[in-house]
Amino acid sequence: MTNISTAKIGASFEKYAYKCLSVKGWNVERIENGYKQIGENKFIRMKQPFDYFATKTGGKAIYFDAKTTAGESYPYSAINRDQLSSLLKIQRNGFVAGFVVHFRQVDKICFIDAETLNQIVPRASIRASACVDLGKSVDVNILFGEGNV
Repeated sequence: MTNISTAKIGASFEKYAYKCLSVKGWNVERIENGYKQIGENKFIRMKQPFDYFATKTGGKAIYFDAKTTAGESYPYSAINRDQLSSLLKIQRNGFVAGFVVHFRQVDKICFIDAETLNQIVPRASIRASACVDLGKSVDVNILFGEGNV
């Protein structure tokens, strides 16, 4: 059995989610990391606030970070507070924002909105069974009352 790095698993899931949304008519945009110049010929990497935003005809938009976890729950310790802060601001302005998570142990892809993530307390986690199931096709249309999983 080959040992695949967590980063490669995450990148593979991000590509999969991107493709699934694109096939369903979503215009998906990846937010790339940037760089800040701190001196002559000296740069530091600036992480993006989240991975993607996607829009669709009819004024629909979703902002999300794609995550994977080996287990069947997503732990508080895995939540990047800066990413969550950005997503919370977006959700509090009336948009759909949160994490699209692949729970690999139970092979389930779910959506967890930013407000729910913000309520997870230290040393706790959210189980796959408590999230909005997007199905194998990452059908975010169900977050807008449409689509089939």
